[in-house]
Amino acid sequence: SVQSMQFMMVRTGEALNREGKQEQAVALGDQYFEAFPNFNFPYDYQTAYMLDVYIRAGAYEKAKPHLDILANNILDELEFYGSLSPQVLQSSYAQQQRYAQTTASSLLSFAQQADDQESLQRYQALFGSYLAPAPPAPTQQPLKD
Repeated sequence: SVQSMQFMMVRTGEALNREGKQEQAVALGDQYFEAFPNFNFPYDYQTAYMLDVYIRAGAYEKAKPHLDILANNILDELEFYGSLSPQVLQSSYAQQQRYAQTTASSLLSFAQQADDQESLQRYQALFGSYLAPAPPAPTQQPLKD
């Protein structure tokens, strides 16, 4: 199956990075995106795993065009989920919405790690209304005597 092949390539890329074989991890990423282009296999949350392989291998510039494609796809997904009634969303698409939100957060994180302020600002503008704000830090209550 296609997903099995994609998963195997991601796992191999992660292993190559752990072994310090970044050039091989990047080459594998190149093969991945050649074999699974967006127009045949629309980028989704699973694509972020191979993009992480690229980024951990120091190939952010190679990842960047794919990050932008993924961002546009995720935005389309989030807009779709936002158009649904709460009942339909909860009963049919809640998990996919969480995957899309997690992927949007990953895109922000990737841009932040690479200190790519332009992409970071773009992703914040795209996804800001779809991501829940971080909960406030818990406050310590003073002990009562």
